[in-house]
Amino acid sequence: MRLTLALFKPKKPHLGPGRYVKQGKRRVNVVARWDVHHARKNLEIEEENMLYLRHPYLTLQQSFGHAAAYGKHKEFVAQKYLERIMKEKKKRDDVHLEERFACLRIRDKWD
Repeated sequence: MRLTLALFKPKKPHLGPGRYVKQGKRRVNVVARWDVHHARKNLEIEEENMLYLRHPYLTLQQSFGHAAAYGKHKEFVAQKYLERIMKEKKKRDDVHLEERFACLRIRDKWD
């Protein structure tokens, strides 16, 4: 029945890739005042952001090494060192097959 429905389905004329309706029935979007206002507001925000990006607050000399006074690099290195040690602790190199399959052992009787 599904095949019959697919075969008897009315066919649409092939209009080419990306075209679903003919040009005579095309729907034209009307530009409202709100759309213009919204676009203008977005452009103003973008221009303000670009202004901040073009003129940074700190110079390159000021921004280089500003975190050294806080000791953030030493804390970061110490934290990464601890994470690496903890990761190595979690690895268990001495795991044997007997330990892996111990849950499958029901009983040890061979009687």
